[in-house]
Amino acid sequence: MAALPQSQEGTDPVPRHRVREQDAALHETHSLKWQYNKKSFTITCNNARGVESVLKESFEFKNIAEKNNKELVIIRSGRAISSHFPCSLVKNERLTLMYIKAAAAPAPMQPHSGSDHRQKKKKRPSSERVMFHLSTKEGACVKKIMRNPELEKCNVLTITVYAYKGEKVKYALKRDGRLLDIVFEKNCALSNIDTNETTEMSDLVHDHDGQTFMIKLLDKGGPPGSQPDSLEETCTGKIEPTTCDSEEIGPLPPSATTESVNVNTPKNEAQPDGKKAPDMLTEILHSEQIQISLSAEFKKMLKGMNNQKVPSFSQVRNLLHVKYSKNDETCREVRTMKTLMDLSNSVCQVRNDGRAEGSGFLLFDNFVLTNGHVAERFYNENTQHLSPVATVHFSFESFDQMGAGAAVEEVVGFENVCDESGQKQDWALMRIGTDQELPHGLLTRWAVRPKCSGISMIGHPNGNVKMIDPCHIILGYT
Repeated sequence: MAALPQSQEGTDPVPRHRVREQDAALHETHSLKWQYNKKSFTITCNNARGVESVLKESFEFKNIAEKNNKELVIIRSGRAISSHFPCSLVKNERLTLMYIKAAAAPAPMQPHSGSDHRQKKKKRPSSERVMFHLSTKEGACVKKIMRNPELEKCNVLTITVYAYKGEKVKYALKRDGRLLDIVFEKNCALSNIDTNETTEMSDLVHDHDGQTFMIKLLDKGGPPGSQPDSLEETCTGKIEPTTCDSEEIGPLPPSATTESVNVNTPKNEAQPDGKKAPDMLTEILHSEQIQISLSAEFKKMLKGMNNQKVPSFSQVRNLLHVKYSKNDETCREVRTMKTLMDLSNSVCQVRNDGRAEGSGFLLFDNFVLTNGHVAERFYNENTQHLSPVATVHFSFESFDQMGAGAAVEEVVGFENVCDESGQKQDWALMRIGTDQELPHGLLTRWAVRPKCSGISMIGHPNGNVKMIDPCHIILGYT
């Protein structure tokens, strides 16, 4: 968990990566305090390296390690750190060592082959480091996230991860090496335990220092594609650290070695057992039907474009001048804003065990309407099981307002499917408790959508406080 199992004399060393040049240059001589079984020790470090590498210079630590054929866990301020955690980040703190049942060791990294193993890398993140914390407990829809579940059994419920400002969150977590590959294979993200704000894996590390997160599943699909300006991958798809002649630090996770396929690897190369490796190219599931559907839609679009009257420049200018300015004036009238504020009282945030899941609104009496994909996170349509900690909150307008909310007592209607015409049906009607005063229902305020006017959307985007988004409906040319 905090470190891979100790490598024995005469065996291949555990794969490691080197210290960044900036870290080596900024390193100062310091003392590292540690304890095991209530016995305290101190060791001096004079170059940049990982904590376990420093400990290995201690005769006492070597004796302890030889007697424990288990996995080393290093505790800093009640949280587990990795074995390659930079020693310079441990300041005036006493580390606690413990051993737990070892998890299955990840496959060793294979060395690069050929003469192009040092290809040109993309822009490096800064040398400024931050530390954030991660709960070892599973988040929403995530059953298991840690490689070694023994850590949680030892009542260590949080780990500390170090990162460099400007690198991707995904890169920092992969370098840490303690999370299962499923975290990176699915569309997972970090959810701030205090604010419920979501940080995606592709986001850059910036102001995360000292914050505590938990892993949550955004949806059941795979992760979104990498950005073209990715800071985490080289041309061969390998995750490589900056190298220098300093002491090496810790292991990279196995997923980092298989993130993508090296383009220099020939196809159908013979395996040790004499069989040929399968082709890397495989047919996309349902691709033939998708192609037929897209072709039909494309033909419809071309036919519509041929029959469409193209507006002149003056028409476009008038549209921007008259329509936009007219709707803008309507949205700024005081009476309109008062109406919006009154309607916003009936909009709520839907939560499950304190985690924001989506938005909804009071439809009538004590019945709230929300999306089916929101309700399915705490309601099982097949078993009719409803989470006992699902609530709705009508007054979440600032992070200081953290009231108990109204409990969801029953899901009386639910749909999250596509009908025969392909139209998405995504709604859920929930009955909530009446132990607190509820706002007015919005069913009586229902009206036909205007063809061309201003419109405002009210909700809790991305788990945030209640917000209003002014928009416009523009009548198209036919």
